[in-house]
Amino acid sequence: MIVNSAENASPFWTCQERRALLSVGGLSATLSLDEPQQGLQPANRAATRLPAILQIGFDGDASGRIAPSDVYIRGRDLIATYERSAARPFRLQIYWSALPPARRDVLGGVELILSVQTDLLESVSELRLQSEVAAACVRQLVDPAAARFIAFDPAKPSAAAPPPAGLGCFLCAPADANSDLPSYVEMIHPSDFRTAAHAAHGKRFLQNRLFAQRLEKGVILRSRVRAYYLAGSDVERTAAELYLEFTESEPPLTA
Repeated sequence: MIVNSAENASPFWTCQERRALLSVGGLSATLSLDEPQQGLQPANRAATRLPAILQIGFDGDASGRIAPSDVYIRGRDLIATYERSAARPFRLQIYWSALPPARRDVLGGVELILSVQTDLLESVSELRLQSEVAAACVRQLVDPAAARFIAFDPAKPSAAAPPPAGLGCFLCAPADANSDLPSYVEMIHPSDFRTAAHAAHGKRFLQNRLFAQRLEKGVILRSRVRAYYLAGSDVERTAAELYLEFTESEPPLTA
């Protein structure tokens, strides 16, 4: 496990023992490297009303903790590797990449890159990704050019429209137009999106499943997700434009 040092210096990440701190634009969050299923958590009192995002669900030990075999910082990336175990038949590498705001209506963002591989002849590699949503309504993008979204029914669990009718871009905006809370948008790259759901279990969650296919020996599967906090009066247009930028972006080089 690394301790922050000159070699690992980054303007975005600070890593001490088993906890990392992200600071990018107006976004400040903490991450437990032993518990990626807890996701990115608000880092200060001013942000405590914001929910946890990008929670990665996979099997750990009885305590729910799973120690990474390697962690390092490279520029705006924090990278952690989790080795194959009896409960989890694949090796997992996670990139958390800071996305500095390039426009005034974006407070900050994160790109999540997940890679899985196995030395077994065949295994199941499905991961669960979920984010808590503070908004009463979650909307799904269906037409990026027109910035048109459709709403889930907020009163009951609901499945998203699968492609091609629905796209893997989900906007959670405060129900109160006068709220000082930012809007949240989460997007799955179109090559990785299948379907999604949101459900209420005391809290509301936006849920996605990644790597539904079986994983063969020697094959590496990758999936990309981006998340942003937004400000301004036209968050639908901003979210749609960010989604189009994402779909046209080249995948970053990974180790």
